[in-house]
Amino acid sequence: MMLKILEKGRILVVADVSKIQRTVVKTLESDGYDVDIATTEDQALFQLYDELPDLITIDLKMRSSEGMRTFEKIMNHEQWKYVPVVVMTEDADVVKFLDAYHSDYLETVSEPMNPLVLRRRVEQVLERRSLAKTLDEELLRVKSKNQIISEAETTIQTQQKQIEILEKELNQTVIKDTLTGLNNRRASMLRYEEEVARHDRNDLIFSMILCDIDNLADVNVKYGRKAGDVVIKKASELLTQGKRQQDYASRWSGGEFLLILPDTDLEGAIIYADRARNRIANHVFKVSDGQFKVTMTFGVLCYDRTMPPELAIQLSDKALKKGKESGRNKVVTADLL
Repeated sequence: MMLKILEKGRILVVADVSKIQRTVVKTLESDGYDVDIATTEDQALFQLYDELPDLITIDLKMRSSEGMRTFEKIMNHEQWKYVPVVVMTEDADVVKFLDAYHSDYLETVSEPMNPLVLRRRVEQVLERRSLAKTLDEELLRVKSKNQIISEAETTIQTQQKQIEILEKELNQTVIKDTLTGLNNRRASMLRYEEEVARHDRNDLIFSMILCDIDNLADVNVKYGRKAGDVVIKKASELLTQGKRQQDYASRWSGGEFLLILPDTDLEGAIIYADRARNRIANHVFKVSDGQFKVTMTFGVLCYDRTMPPELAIQLSDKALKKGKESGRNKVVTADLL
């Protein structure tokens, strides 16, 4: 539970104008914090010299490394280094770098950023900072130093366990599809938006594949819905065979799947889709009532920054539908529409 003194604190958000910035601001303001925004290193430092906030959040992915430079200046400044800081990053190596500061008032939020995790991280570090002040006061009056430290460590460990439990539950109930073990549609949209932002920042290509099991309804009617689930689960395995570590696969809906292939052009995505199509078409599905084969149709698109993100998904879906209408068991590219 948040301490009352922290319910109306002031937080400085250091981030580019982006969806991440809007999500952070909306989450913090909904919790009752007064939020100031700095979109550049100079703006952030000016506001810190003017008035210290209760907490700072920094997006380390800011353009021209401004996020990292701002973070290092804060952590190395004698007056600012005791201000709690929550950083947002997608780079595991950066998280290891942050650990080297050994600060009790530093937390990280991995991306794609979840508002609930951000809220708990902010609460945790603010409560820890407030607790430290309270402990200093109590040290002068009643309790021994060792007893205070022991109580503080117990509180921190309890909070950390709560965070770990929460993150595990989120991964299982919010992100994962229970049948296939792949990420679900909600999680895939977050990854898609992240890949679009990466493309816009660094001009790195990526392709996407929207695919669907042909005549899945016929399997459900003839062999039962459990057989349909067998087909979906096995198709997801065949679909992701040969997938690179950076490639992303998710269950879009029903027998439909979305794949995102970073650093892959249209030709590479077509090759991936056609190999998966062959694997699925040649597999014999065995159930209690018999055995059968199924096919899968693929819509392929290489993302272009000139198109709105939502249009790219629509074009992939149209390519998929065209493949269905023209006979199924095909790979159709969106640029041929």
